[in-house]
Amino acid sequence: MKARLSIFLMLIPLFLTASAGSLHGKQKPNDDEVGLYSRGVEIPLNKILLIRKDNQYCALKFIRTWIEMDKERLKTYADLKKGRILDDVDREAAMKKYAYYASYYNKDGSPNFTGKSTQRKEGTASLLPLQGPVRPFVYQPGNGCIECGRLKLLWFYKTAVTFIPLGKSSKMKDYDIELAPTPWTDIKEVNVFDPRVKWLRYNARRKNEFISIDKLWSELYRDHSNDVLVGGNGVEVPLGRILLIRNNSNYCALKFKKYWSNSNGKEIHASYESYYPEEGGEDFTIKMHKATENSVYLMSAQEESNPVKRPDNEQIKCGPTSLYWEGNGFVSFFYNGWDHDYPYFRYPVELAPTPWTDFSQINVHDIRLKWYKNDFNRKNVYVPENKLWEHDK
Repeated sequence: MKARLSIFLMLIPLFLTASAGSLHGKQKPNDDEVGLYSRGVEIPLNKILLIRKDNQYCALKFIRTWIEMDKERLKTYADLKKGRILDDVDREAAMKKYAYYASYYNKDGSPNFTGKSTQRKEGTASLLPLQGPVRPFVYQPGNGCIECGRLKLLWFYKTAVTFIPLGKSSKMKDYDIELAPTPWTDIKEVNVFDPRVKWLRYNARRKNEFISIDKLWSELYRDHSNDVLVGGNGVEVPLGRILLIRNNSNYCALKFKKYWSNSNGKEIHASYESYYPEEGGEDFTIKMHKATENSVYLMSAQEESNPVKRPDNEQIKCGPTSLYWEGNGFVSFFYNGWDHDYPYFRYPVELAPTPWTDFSQINVHDIRLKWYKNDFNRKNVYVPENKLWEHDK
């Protein structure tokens, strides 16, 4: 029995690695930032998050978060490693994570949280070291959800609330849950009909975004259609602007011409032009080399697809390089066969967004160009096109 327990404890760090314990991966919001993700919203401590389902309203704020260590679990890991130093994964597997919160709700679901019928409840969400003999019988013994009125929504440490009800995590889709982050701290300030309040729903294609709480109202409604998005796993360029691709010694360029969805919204499409001068070539002005027109599309825009192996229609083709496409003008650093859930190596692909609109403008040695590689620690940043050359200078 003791031997079985030892084997289980050795495997727990692997289980944790395989099942991401956050909504943001390695991209983490600062303490004064709101995090917007495909599956949820993260809010700073003591700021109010509004929750809506149909005509039912609820308000929530996190008051305190903290971590405790399971010292016995750590000691067991140390014994199993026979004197070797414990790593971050071992320590993560022994953590007890907690969040203390308050919720406000009316039985009739009304949005007025200052009346006598308002119910204020306090609760603690928790993620504890995994228990169980072996997969598929490993389980999370903590209370991994927040309760707000009649709703129980999945929670991630520190203060991330998902659009996913408890018990529905096996299928990521829109469950008609809406979340609205606010800078309010006092429940008396809340007005769910304030025109600045922006309600968000589950969206498998939403890119992680981090907004300072003091700029929330302005940034939430900012139009990013003419911005460049620089992310840890790819780059998005506006329509008609050229994105340069460098794969070892090969250069290629592409620009998107049009985006559209089919009638039921289940497919999103894009058409684009790519220009590949020649193997190892750098001159995009040679007349005999013509741009190639192509298109891509993604199925089920509201559900998550397999991130590791994708069909050809979901890949951008530029010369000999085929890269994952994530919707609109977003091109990733990854291509089929590379598993980007495990960031233990660098990918050879580099991307450089530009304000150029014509292939004849391209100069791959322009000193203003900024070449990006994959970096899972880099936060997504929207850069206005007119400030692109200034970014990261």
